[in-house]
Amino acid sequence: MYTKQQVLDVLAKVYEDSRMVMFGEQCSGKRDKPSKLLERYEKATGGHRPAVIGIDLACYGLQLPQMGEGSDEWKQTVAELTEYAEQGGIITASSHLANPTGDYGGGASCRGKFGGPEAWEEMLTEGTEFNKIVKEELILNGKFLKELDDKGIPVLWRPLHEANGGW
Repeated sequence: MYTKQQVLDVLAKVYEDSRMVMFGEQCSGKRDKPSKLLERYEKATGGHRPAVIGIDLACYGLQLPQMGEGSDEWKQTVAELTEYAEQGGIITASSHLANPTGDYGGGASCRGKFGGPEAWEEMLTEGTEFNKIVKEELILNGKFLKELDDKGIPVLWRPLHEANGGW
């Protein structure tokens, strides 16, 4: 398993050498487990594994609030990520956070119209309704990532992934 410094060293080496490439794959939504992703990847590539796997902690992936902290599903996902990391894999995590307005539009569970500067101000103002909703989800993300950190697993976390998208 790579240490945090070793992950940074690997990324720097690949970045500095244009002949080097790392392949990665993102777990699809609907709580796709790393084991399922790896199974499909190995089948498609004749047994190879991606150097990096990505997970989404929020609505387009693990759906941590619905999964439930400490649930069997939570534990299984941590175990699968741990196994992948122990075999030399690098993990990245994004967070497509829920839209605190509840105005999802288009059937998406976390996208939609968030509002203008006043909505962002409310989200960032301590104690407001939007602030509480977002903080609860970020805290849950933090608990999941902390569990991996406690096992010595570095994770490249991309918070607020695509938060300002207009789709």
